[in-house]
Amino acid sequence: KSCHRKTPKKKEDEAGYFGSPYGECDSPLRLTNFTLDFLEEHWASEIDFVIWTGDNARHDEDHQIPRTTAEIFDTNRRVASKMHEIFSERGIPVVPSLGNNDVWPHVTMIFCAWVM
Repeated sequence: KSCHRKTPKKKEDEAGYFGSPYGECDSPLRLTNFTLDFLEEHWASEIDFVIWTGDNARHDEDHQIPRTTAEIFDTNRRVASKMHEIFSERGIPVVPSLGNNDVWPHVTMIFCAWVM
């Protein structure tokens, strides 16, 4: 859900700079970047490997701003580049896993094709 495009009726429903904990909004990319920068600065020397669980792209629940293939690819590219920069370039293995929001069409899972 794109929660940053309109002013909510109640102030407490307004998403902050890093999103809205426990809310219905997807986290903004700046939260991902901030988290990865924090890990790089404070924990990179302690990390043996990273399991990257996916679901980088926002959920497609906002009918006024439908998600596009280009947006999905761009979000995946940005997060992959950041993961590479922070971990892979230091020799820390990254094990990626695509989430159901990281593919087009939305919520398509490869295992569904195997079952059918």
